[in-house]
Amino acid sequence: MKFLFVHSWQGFSLAEWYLKEALHSRCAFPISVRALDIPTAGIPANDLLVQAIGTWTPDAVGFSCHYWSLPAFLDAASTVKLLLPKARVLLGGPQVNSTAAAEEILMHHNAVDVVIRGAGERPLVRVLEAIASHKPFDAVDCISFRTDNRIVHMPVRPDPEPGRGVIFHEANTDVMQCISSVSEVSYETVAGCRSRCAYCQYPDGNMTILDDTLIEQELPFLCRHGVRHLRICDAHFGGTRDRAKKIFALLGRVNRQTSIKAYPDLTHVDREYVTLARDAGIEMISIGIESTNPACLRRIGRQATHRHRAAIGLLLREFPDIPADVIVGLPGDSPEGFERTLKDVLDLGFRAINVFRLMLFPGTPMGNDAASFFDGDELHVTAQGQVLASNAFPVSSQSLISKMTQSACIAARLRNTRTALLKYSASLDLMDLLQLLEPCQLLNLSAWTTSRSDPKAARHADEIASCFASYLAAEGPVHEALMRDLARI
Repeated sequence: MKFLFVHSWQGFSLAEWYLKEALHSRCAFPISVRALDIPTAGIPANDLLVQAIGTWTPDAVGFSCHYWSLPAFLDAASTVKLLLPKARVLLGGPQVNSTAAAEEILMHHNAVDVVIRGAGERPLVRVLEAIASHKPFDAVDCISFRTDNRIVHMPVRPDPEPGRGVIFHEANTDVMQCISSVSEVSYETVAGCRSRCAYCQYPDGNMTILDDTLIEQELPFLCRHGVRHLRICDAHFGGTRDRAKKIFALLGRVNRQTSIKAYPDLTHVDREYVTLARDAGIEMISIGIESTNPACLRRIGRQATHRHRAAIGLLLREFPDIPADVIVGLPGDSPEGFERTLKDVLDLGFRAINVFRLMLFPGTPMGNDAASFFDGDELHVTAQGQVLASNAFPVSSQSLISKMTQSACIAARLRNTRTALLKYSASLDLMDLLQLLEPCQLLNLSAWTTSRSDPKAARHADEIASCFASYLAAEGPVHEALMRDLARI
């Protein structure tokens, strides 16, 4: 049995190694697995696929589909069927993770035989076993397929044997070669997420803590073998406070040159947590605030992370450049609520803000039933699922949203200036003043205050100060604070 796994990460794919480990450890028969990482645009992508299937002739080809790759991979599925009519084509990944998405694909794309919904390891093993033994798919959970001119959706059931075996070890020559050739390796110490945010691709609140022995073996291996950048993708790093500290302490002992990134869990943060993270050389990726609008948070089923002020303060004192993540376009929100969120984030002391538009992912509560979350609003959604406009965020408000976003990002970088201005007058918020500037001034300010490699801010200090001159009346403390901010940038 030969299986070709196709993805489009253009780098390290953790899913690839999870699937390989599952197929080798769980499959009832020997299976040969190869992976193909291809770009999703242009003729070269199809050339790579044609070469791979023409040379190796796999029995099954699986595509890992994300919002950026699904259209190209649906075309690629037709290519596979044309050249290898007997090969089975499987689709999986977050962009096909719902019965509605699977129904749409199987109805309109005859080249696709099976859609795997949810975590792919266990159902993929069972599907390939069924193909090899010429058995029907109706005994396999978590999949959708055609039979007798109808589409069947098998129920999703939890894996009775969650977790995985060891992937990163010296005997695995394939992974050794891979980690030596990529700039960043992804890793997990837990799988899933315990939150139930309606827009998230982990909406069911299930989180699996991976085996400690496995973690204690693999993380030192990765640090010893020259991985340049390690990104730990846990939604809740470590799973528990004590376990997170234990992993930080382990990394502190073994890490010498690897840049390690992680997402902090605010419920775990205390002084010891921060100290251990610092000593391990951790770079905190971001803190997910998303919104501070209570009505919006209730609508999407998310906890108010901005209320963990003490934890955020501890992190920002040690890691001052952690950005806050904010989502624009959430149901229950409005431009006014979005602006309030941005100001709340600034009040928390963040020096950087990432603003993302809401995405509707298949398989999430919001992706499956957007109408109920948006009260039947007309939504303007891209083919990839990005919400561009709604009744609460009409097209006419997009210029204002852009100005708010740019103003907040600049104000975050000019933190001392904002503080000094509020001391001068509680009604003068730097973010408000920035929105009064002409668009070209705002764009220039954004460019001048962003670069760290080129001292643009210092060279344009007088021009930046002049942008505020008519509003600040050349107040001494405010001007001094602005100069300090520009010097820091």
